[in-house]
Amino acid sequence: MKQEKKLINNKDAIWIIVLVLALLVNVVLWAIAIEKIILQNISYASTTNIENFKYSKNQMDLSNIIHENTKDLITEELIVEEEDLEYTSIYKNNSELPSGTIQVLQEGRTGKQSLITKRTYKNGELINEQTDTQITIAAVDKIIEVGTAKYKSSYKIKIGDELYVTSETLAVRVNPNNDANKNITLDKGSKVKLLDIQDNWYYINFNTYKGWVQSDCLTYIDQNANNYNEENSYSKDYLLSSLNKNMNLNKPSGLSLEQFKKVLSGNSKDKNGIFENNAEYFYYAEKQYNINGIFLAAVAIHESNFRNF
Repeated sequence: MKQEKKLINNKDAIWIIVLVLALLVNVVLWAIAIEKIILQNISYASTTNIENFKYSKNQMDLSNIIHENTKDLITEELIVEEEDLEYTSIYKNNSELPSGTIQVLQEGRTGKQSLITKRTYKNGELINEQTDTQITIAAVDKIIEVGTAKYKSSYKIKIGDELYVTSETLAVRVNPNNDANKNITLDKGSKVKLLDIQDNWYYINFNTYKGWVQSDCLTYIDQNANNYNEENSYSKDYLLSSLNKNMNLNKPSGLSLEQFKKVLSGNSKDKNGIFENNAEYFYYAEKQYNINGIFLAAVAIHESNFRNF
């Protein structure tokens, strides 16, 4: 009895397994069928078109690869060079300066500019070159006055002289060259003492500072002493009141030519007008020899006592 019951149970288990396997087979078949339908609707609409597309795509990729590996190589090179920008010298005539005298009103300064070159290469061969310039530091013109007066100056500057700056500004340098460091910058009219001379450079002393300056930026003429302006119509009495016993006789009076003529004119004792007509020579003597022309005229008047010549 027990053995018969056991056989029945084994049969039931077999049927259950068969049913499960059958269900699994059906599910797999349904899945395969559905996949075929989807692939047919989406991927295989046209087998010929797909094959052409694959072929074209492969052909396009190959062309790109060939083009990328065989196209021209373009490179660019940028070169920047710095060079000096020379300044310009400008000359101006001054009829008040002794003939041939040269003095600098403004120091020249060298500028800087960048020379920019752009080169283009094709497969290593130069095919184009462009150049341009860019000013980084502007040059400053050198302004020079040239004396054109009727007289010449025979005075020669020597060590120990007191000199005066003629340029608007003047750099005092550590060594006698334009690239040397600056000790100080002087303004026009500053008075200095000459300590040494080396070629076109003067070694000077200003207060507590010592250094080298360009010689053509200094003069022995004290332009600050000229307080008289010939453009102004000073009267003879005004000029004579300024020429008193306290005036400095070992330095130029600073009067203009017209003012010399006005001071030495209209004297009743100068009957033949000797001093009035020759006033310009006292003016020229003052300029040429760096002396006081009024004092020279006074000595001449005293010695001649206005005698008729």
